[in-house]
Amino acid sequence: MGHIRPSQPSGGSRPMRRLRLFALAAAAIATAFPALAECRGDDFLTRLEATHPELAARLAAADSQPYARGRFWLAEREGRSGILFGTFHSPDPAVATLPPGLAEAIAGARRVVVEALPEEQQRLQQLMAANPAMFLNTGGPTLDRLLSPEELDGLARVIGAYGMPMQVAVQMQPWFLNMLMATPPCLMADMAAGRPMLDERVIAAAQAAGVPVEGLERIEDALRIYRDAPAAWQLQLLRLNIALSHLSDELMVAGQRLYLAEEIWRIWMLNEVLVEALGLQEELGPLVADFYRRALVARNRAWLPGIRRALEAGGAVIAVGALHLAGPDSIQAMLEGEGWRFTRLGPDGRPHAADPAPASEPPAQKKNR
Repeated sequence: MGHIRPSQPSGGSRPMRRLRLFALAAAAIATAFPALAECRGDDFLTRLEATHPELAARLAAADSQPYARGRFWLAEREGRSGILFGTFHSPDPAVATLPPGLAEAIAGARRVVVEALPEEQQRLQQLMAANPAMFLNTGGPTLDRLLSPEELDGLARVIGAYGMPMQVAVQMQPWFLNMLMATPPCLMADMAAGRPMLDERVIAAAQAAGVPVEGLERIEDALRIYRDAPAAWQLQLLRLNIALSHLSDELMVAGQRLYLAEEIWRIWMLNEVLVEALGLQEELGPLVADFYRRALVARNRAWLPGIRRALEAGGAVIAVGALHLAGPDSIQAMLEGEGWRFTRLGPDGRPHAADPAPASEPPAQKKNR
């Protein structure tokens, strides 16, 4: 069934009507999630093996890439050491509980470095309240004129799960909807209920130990991943998000399973093999590759000076999304040329049992005041 273009309410200028709609959307999003269920899904990885064994084999081959496995790393150079830890953005206790070795490292650290400080989320809310026009399409055709009837049907299903009225969604900037849909509705429910994710638990542990916490980016930096992309790119990514929306829970569950198995690079490769499994490689493969460059490679390079300073000062624990610590463009790969060496650690903070023993045991992190 096709979509009827939203009728214009009577009274007031068009910009003011859009601002009122935006306020309605913000209120709806803020109250919608507690009724949603936790992330659940079929075993997508097992199904992939059954339906596309060649793609499942390609996913397994991802382990041959640098830093493909592992989420807990000791960094060492010339007597300096620090910890790198890869997080997974989920409040599920299976992944949101601090491993004992990480808790010990935080307690003994001189500083803890995270992607962004908690106040950046508050700044996003303030930015939306102060400048809603940034998020609205005020100059060009709206989405009800850019998407096909089938795509609009899909968008209505997706955006309804976020509590946003369709009449508002079609007037939003595509980049904002892409950013919103980067977090599955099931996770948004947990966030709205105040269930802390691993990143937040890292910050809380540091604060409890009296360890200073620093952020690598501000909210404006995170927005640029989506906002600064060409308009055609934004629209194409929105179409991809709509096409994959029915798999959002399954993919979150699969990502969590891979994270717990420390098969981190496979989490990224899952995006590539999924596009192929759906027969969309020619159309969307370049988009996935470009998103990798924007969301991972470019951010790693932007974060590198802050990470470098923290490691060189000694005694740092750096906790960022696990994908930033995996693969050929990982933080570790970028630092190797500067003489840093990395040892994979197990949950207890000791060298990982599956790896050869290093030349030296990782020293306990002591505050060097």
